[in-house]
Amino acid sequence: MHTVKPISVSILLTIFSICLGGCSHSKAESKPAATKSALGSVDYHSRIYLLDYDRHITISSDGRIRREGSQAKGKEGVATGHLTTAQVSKLLEMFSGWERVNDNYPGFPDGPEYEITYNGKTVKFGGPAPDAPQLWEIRGELQRMASALKAGE
Repeated sequence: MHTVKPISVSILLTIFSICLGGCSHSKAESKPAATKSALGSVDYHSRIYLLDYDRHITISSDGRIRREGSQAKGKEGVATGHLTTAQVSKLLEMFSGWERVNDNYPGFPDGPEYEITYNGKTVKFGGPAPDAPQLWEIRGELQRMASALKAGE
């Protein structure tokens, strides 16, 4: 009987350690996997006061896009849609390094004014931005994406 007791204790310890290992393993699996960086919120405003041109484009972090206004403000109405995965990826790439861009690139008197806010950082521009050419690229891409939306959707 001496041999039965140590065997049963070792079996119990083995089962116990398997359970502990299994429990900690399941906890590790329940943690969310690291995901690719998500798009932050985008707010774009473009205006030319003398032409009564005013356009506002917003993109939420889940990829919803909304366009409002245009020349003769309000005539174009509101249009909404949802970005594709490819469009979100393109914007993520374009906004890389956004935190290093200056806050203000002055434009010309009575010229167009642009304002882009991404993840809480706002950059105003209207003229040349030699150290931040991506401003004009981002502006163009946002305009293209918003132009593809149909009013009233």
